[in-house]
Amino acid sequence: MAEAAPSSFATAARHNARDMIGAFVPRFPEAALPLVRGPAQNITRLVFHYERLVGETDLVQASHWLLPHFTRSVQPVGLTAIPPGTPLLVVSNHPGVMDAMALFAWLARPD
Repeated sequence: MAEAAPSSFATAARHNARDMIGAFVPRFPEAALPLVRGPAQNITRLVFHYERLVGETDLVQASHWLLPHFTRSVQPVGLTAIPPGTPLLVVSNHPGVMDAMALFAWLARPD
């Protein structure tokens, strides 16, 4: 799979930086951008690599790769109680993407 164009990486990193600043410094976002430029670029690199891994492997393997970058540990409980091949509704209780990544990684269902 091809690498992302530098301009799309730069655009995504800029959006990430603005989102980070908006969450913590809503009054002066532009002045604070240099403070988060590095972390925003790091997060963008991880996300771009994750997307590439999803295409090269699958969602389960890519999610297992991503989790340690954002969490200390994940300890799934009760996975054996989920019957394979049956309909399943899964609901997470935290906003954000890491609950979804943990569910993709540990449920390991093709659906």
